[in-house]
Amino acid sequence: MSRHHHRIRIPFWIVIVYCLLMTMWIRDMAGAETSVETMLDRQVTAPADGEDCLAFDDPALTTLSHGRLPEASARWLSPATAEAGRRDDVRVFEVVVPRSSPQAWDAQVSIPLQRKIAKGDRVLLMFDARCVASDNESSTGYAGLFVQPHGEDDRTRYPFNAGPQWQRFAYPFVAPVDHDVDQTKVVIHVASMPQTLQFAAVRLINYGSTIPVRELPTSKFTYPGRDDDAQWRTQALQRIDRIRKADMTIRVIDTDGNPVAGQKVRIRQQRHSFPFGSAVNSMLLGGDASDFPFQRYIRGDSRGRPTTIEDARRYREIVQRYLTRVTFEGALRPHVWQWGKNPGDRKSDLYRRQQVLLNSTVPWLQENRISIRGHYIGWGSMNSPPIQRDFVDDVAAHKQWLWKHMQDILPATESFVDEWDTINHVVGFGQTYHQLYGDMQIDVDIMREARRLAPSLRHAINEGQILPGGSRRDAYQAVIENLNQHGQAPDVVGFMGHFDSASLTSPPDILALLDRYAKLCPHLQLTELDVDTGTDEALQADYLRDVMIASFSHPNIDAIVMWGFWENQHWKPNAALWRSDWSRKPAGDVFVDLVRNQWWTDTTVVTEADGSATVRGFMGDYQLSVGDVDSVTSSTASGVTSVVLDKKGATVDLMVP
Repeated sequence: MSRHHHRIRIPFWIVIVYCLLMTMWIRDMAGAETSVETMLDRQVTAPADGEDCLAFDDPALTTLSHGRLPEASARWLSPATAEAGRRDDVRVFEVVVPRSSPQAWDAQVSIPLQRKIAKGDRVLLMFDARCVASDNESSTGYAGLFVQPHGEDDRTRYPFNAGPQWQRFAYPFVAPVDHDVDQTKVVIHVASMPQTLQFAAVRLINYGSTIPVRELPTSKFTYPGRDDDAQWRTQALQRIDRIRKADMTIRVIDTDGNPVAGQKVRIRQQRHSFPFGSAVNSMLLGGDASDFPFQRYIRGDSRGRPTTIEDARRYREIVQRYLTRVTFEGALRPHVWQWGKNPGDRKSDLYRRQQVLLNSTVPWLQENRISIRGHYIGWGSMNSPPIQRDFVDDVAAHKQWLWKHMQDILPATESFVDEWDTINHVVGFGQTYHQLYGDMQIDVDIMREARRLAPSLRHAINEGQILPGGSRRDAYQAVIENLNQHGQAPDVVGFMGHFDSASLTSPPDILALLDRYAKLCPHLQLTELDVDTGTDEALQADYLRDVMIASFSHPNIDAIVMWGFWENQHWKPNAALWRSDWSRKPAGDVFVDLVRNQWWTDTTVVTEADGSATVRGFMGDYQLSVGDVDSVTSSTASGVTSVVLDKKGATVDLMVP
């Protein structure tokens, strides 16, 4: 068989362009290999003349102990496996935690001390870390690092959140005691949640007394768009004025119908029409003196100090003053609801809580015109809540239980709940509904049955790792599209919004994400907002401000609900707005300033020659008064007119003698 060779002639200029492009690509790739390390070095650089006290890179010394969590594993990775972008001389230690454990120390990395540290020495803890996978709602990993001498009371603690990109952490401290080589180690507790963490360049650098601790570097976190003059914020505030306010025209006349010029009119807002809310504890709103002191427990462990009846009164004052919506953190969850129905059940303490909920808390909220959001009917992960674990791998039994629960709770709460998280964690983690049932049809079936049982309520879906993190964004869109296509479109699409230092999504990106989901559903909500930045209270305050501004400025956001406000009753104490002693944090100042100052209308106008005046105010309930305006303080006072200002505006006629 003969072979015919065809010569292809390529123009010389194409060869030149190709070579130039390849040169640029190789240069960019070389830059990429150092970009992560360069960024980290610019963030934190250890001063010279310190003594390294660890040998992290020695596999014989750095180990994982996993006590009650034998499934946890660890391995050393080559730089290429860990991430293209680490230096060749940096080794990476990866830890995989497949499930959470009651105690974070049930799996821990251990690194023994190699050189003694004396009491009073200035020490710099520094390491690189990232989270490859996590079930956390922020899409970040969490661990607690301890420099631990023989006595635990003297250990130095550094908790941290790690995001998907490499970050350098630095924490300077003064050694509280002598740290002897044979008794001291650095340990990293990693078992708080299912997660995969990677560590590199873990160092403990001793500077003795040569450098003041205040001159040692420390990690500082921030986010794009934080600047005081950020353009996105200016634009957002302009949108807020346009979409959250309306015009109120006031006409003052005398008894003969003649206009009254020069008349002062006081305009006092009483209530927002926009729902600002929070997760709350029902017992603190409805319990009587015999229910206190009240202790909060999470997974059997007490959290915070016992709450007194005086605390409960302060708690109620804040709810009454600042909130127009609440959701119960636990009281309406399936297992709490079911176990609380019978006084003789194994959870008999929940019976009292359910009686308080129905007979005291709900009436108090209704009296104060505070709406209630139900949390939740279905939870899309089978490993939570506890009651669902009985049905893992049993589709028929799970569906029978869930349908029975819906038939019980939806009619029973329809008179006081106006909206449900009908499917919470609809994408889910671990073993999900979609895995158990084989497809997403289960979402459609749940929404259809819930609407049949409670047709007057709004039915929402809710998910995390959408605004922070982002690992579930595409899957969440697929869920919404599937519901829309099958005639069970959600009434509300909820975003949990649990942000931490490693997941502070820029406000412009948040706005873009809201735009994306608004194309699928016109009604969006922040359903579980909190910001945990550790001890950096200024960062927490700034980011809470900007998330609230961005969200309130978006025309499709219908509500902003926080996931708690008081440290003693918060699942993340650092994310609270009020401290345990009721002093207000900077983030609390931000919340109060926005809700009751910047986004609140309280002003006095003077009528023009035609007896009229116009004011642009935030939509909500108002009281108007004329004459001696400072003497009118209540809705029962003579001369007070109540007005509701909605998006159509309002025109009010006031008569004076």
